[in-house]
Amino acid sequence: EQRLRKSFVDSLRNDGMEKVGEWGLPEEKTKWEARIPSILRELDASNPDAVFLAIDDENVLPVLRAIKENGMDIPILGGAVLSKTSFPLLFEGLPREKQKPGYYTDGILAPAYF
Repeated sequence: EQRLRKSFVDSLRNDGMEKVGEWGLPEEKTKWEARIPSILRELDASNPDAVFLAIDDENVLPVLRAIKENGMDIPILGGAVLSKTSFPLLFEGLPREKQKPGYYTDGILAPAYF
């Protein structure tokens, strides 16, 4: 994730774009429930044009779920792990995903392997 983050930040700088913030999750997953809402508040207050998730597919579920379920309408970018065919399966048991397949994953922009 660190290499992915650095690569993205370098690309922003090279293209003359501005990074408005950077947030991280605590190493202890038990602290995520408290941290994610504060990240979303800070993210919303920064009013970014897009959010880049430098996070692996095993840890993205609570973050992406919070973004979508809190009605944040913001373009989401991510690394290639978010384009894996197994990625949408992480959400298949969630009620909103059952009602509307793709609820959590539609619109995410990520590079894909060919």
